Amino acid sequence: MRRRPTAPLEEIKETRNAHVHRDAHGTLQLNQYHILHELGRGAFGTVHLGRDTLLHLNVAIKVFSKNKLRRVVKQAHFNKIGMRGYGRGGFGGPEDDAPNPIDLVRGEIAVFKKMAHPNVVRVFEVLDDPGDDHLYMVFELCERGSLMQVDMGRSVTPFSEAEAHNWFTQMLLGIEYIHEHEIAHRDIKPDNLLVSRDGRLKIADFGVSEIFIKGHDRLVKSAGSPAFFSPELTRPYHGDVSSIAADMWAMGVTLYCMLKGRLPFEGESILDLYEAIQTKEPDYSDLSEGVVDLLKQLLIKDPARRIHMDDVRVHPWVDLGPTGDAPPLPTKEENLIGLVTVITDDDMRLAVRNIKTLLVVMKAVHRLKKALHSR
Repeated sequence: MRRRPTAPLEEIKETRNAHVHRDAHGTLQLNQYHILHELGRGAFGTVHLGRDTLLHLNVAIKVFSKNKLRRVVKQAHFNKIGMRGYGRGGFGGPEDDAPNPIDLVRGEIAVFKKMAHPNVVRVFEVLDDPGDDHLYMVFELCERGSLMQVDMGRSVTPFSEAEAHNWFTQMLLGIEYIHEHEIAHRDIKPDNLLVSRDGRLKIADFGVSEIFIKGHDRLVKSAGSPAFFSPELTRPYHGDVSSIAADMWAMGVTLYCMLKGRLPFEGESILDLYEAIQTKEPDYSDLSEGVVDLLKQLLIKDPARRIHMDDVRVHPWVDLGPTGDAPPLPTKEENLIGLVTVITDDDMRLAVRNIKTLLVVMKAVHRLKKALHSR
């Protein structure tokens, strides 16, 4: 299962003067992209199949409502819910009545710019049409969609242990890389694990992720999907918690979903769900002893005793697989090839760049080369 070294980071484009219109065939067009049918819908927007007509490449286009994003940000400021330390802010305070729309997703872009890994989805471009309410992020397309869609009271066909091992180890490599970048995902779940045409698992949706300082991963605010919350996140006024330990719990819930096709904890109400997470144990029937041992260590109620990533790596079920003959994982050093330095304040400020400025520079260089060549 060893993989090739990570590719170099590519610049994420920012286009502030994008234009959306219908072409002669009635297809919605955003600059060089055709926006086709809807692939999915989330809390902050919809995802559509897109087509880059210049590169002849299918892409995924996430469409945000700028007004909705502004309302969320203003409410966060009003409630004094701030991002601690090196958080995900990109603009000032409540006095900013109409921040630059791209600033509203600048933190998420800054996160993506740090990472170049086969198991993390890539972002190509961010576009803003000043004439309408929409903001667009262009991602690589994962043709096979979400790994599985599990919800409260809803079961799906589970994977075999061999299949679950394949998906879990790919998730492990991606999350390990993210954590080493001092980023907590905070919304790990099967729905946010996408699968490419060639069967590569890609971690997506960094909308609630947090950047932390090395060795200080403690955060106060709960975020993500309640069914995947760790026990410490379900308690009122829980204070600061380890975001890394909470991600490890969510990895355990996700592995359980892969194996059983349903959630390990459910409830008739959110309070019932939280009580189940805090006090109950999952049903481990029909699972092998090895994977049950791993699940129990991932789903330890006490975050201080919960298994760490390095120990997950060497757990027999992960290292050897369900039948004891799994190919070796890349070493941690191999997996972290291309690790990027920490995000600075300048990284946040320059998370996106004006594409018009780049074009001016490129044209100037082209004219200079042409002039030199003509001499």
